Amino acid sequence: MNLNHIAKKPFFDLFYRNPCMHSMLRGALYDSFQLNTDNTFRGSRATLALANQKTMTQGHADLILAMKEVDELQY
Repeated sequence: MNLNHIAKKPFFDLFYRNPCMHSMLRGALYDSFQLNTDNTFRGSRATLALANQKTMTQGHADLILAMKEVDELQY
């Protein structure tokens, strides 16, 4: 078993347990398309996990589901 397999296994287990791939993709795109103040892209820096971003995404059930699943994978 190589390191690549070890890193991907929690995500594959998540996708088999809960079909939430579209939510995870939406969360990744939302995070990577955030803009800096000079209108350049930040890139993916996990800004979706910040408290001010959580208040902005309260009405988006897909983003909330994606963050909940990522939080479960972290611990």
